[in-house]
Amino acid sequence: MKNLIVCMLGLLQTSSLLHSQNTAEDFGKVVMGVHIPDAAGMSPESKKFLAGKLTQLLTQNGMAGTESAPRFALAAIVNIGTKDIIPGPPQMIAQQLELNLIIGDAVANRQFESYSLSLKGVGTNEPKAFNEAFKGINPANEELRAFIQQGKAEIMAYYEGNCDNVIRQAGLAAQKQEYEAAIYQLSLIPDVATTCYRRALDSMAAWHREKQNKEGKALLTKAKGIWAAGQNTEAALEAISLLQQIAPEARCQKEVQTLIKSIEDKIKADAKARWDQQIKEYNDSIAAEIEQRRQEAADAAFRRQAELQRLRNYHEIALEQARNQPPVTINHINWR
Repeated sequence: MKNLIVCMLGLLQTSSLLHSQNTAEDFGKVVMGVHIPDAAGMSPESKKFLAGKLTQLLTQNGMAGTESAPRFALAAIVNIGTKDIIPGPPQMIAQQLELNLIIGDAVANRQFESYSLSLKGVGTNEPKAFNEAFKGINPANEELRAFIQQGKAEIMAYYEGNCDNVIRQAGLAAQKQEYEAAIYQLSLIPDVATTCYRRALDSMAAWHREKQNKEGKALLTKAKGIWAAGQNTEAALEAISLLQQIAPEARCQKEVQTLIKSIEDKIKADAKARWDQQIKEYNDSIAAEIEQRRQEAADAAFRRQAELQRLRNYHEIALEQARNQPPVTINHINWR
């Protein structure tokens, strides 16, 4: 079994990561990467089918799979035991498979849990035989569920025991103004690791504000350049469309108002009506944001909704960062 693990994990750099963290509901869940190394005779379609079954297994246990390959992985290695040809018509292929599932920490080279099951599939070709065999993975199987829950408990324990380091590492990214990466790293902390999760939310809130400030400054600079170069109706409308994207909480809002005033002072009379409409929309959006903040501060229900919205914001940032994550290469792993 140990040699099998070493062989499988040495192939993880070519594995398929076939399920994404793609809903706001996934935020705060324990996240695992689903890794499936190549197996002789297994087609991409069969790997995708197996990944779907494993993702279902994770989902039904309150977890989430991801394409971004975090440090924790559910790895699956498929070994073909026997393969028999059954005369037809139609001719059929019967395959006996051994599926070894391993949960572990790929960064620390540590195996948490392992579970093996025998599967048999019959089909008119090898891909169909594989798929029929994988249908035998039952997410309701108590032993299989216990295996997943044990791995989940290990991951929760990791975050509770290493929270300072996890937040510190994310903080290093934030110091380099890589706020999306910092928020993404903390988004992997599950809410069941309660203490660490709450600390992470505080850090994400601070970094989200800094992200808004950084983006607001960039948008303001661009708007200033457009207005300075054009000094006409088209430039004014293009500039205000950029200023509307700046968060009301951004530190540059005073400069935004100054630029708006300078544009208003110079805008041509024949464009005043269009300009007034843009300004009204801008002011309405700012007023709505301010009123929402006021209500949030006064009402516990609004505070809860605000927290959920912030979580959705953090999730969207984390999701975008996950899409841009480079493939994770894992070499010479020996989980033990």
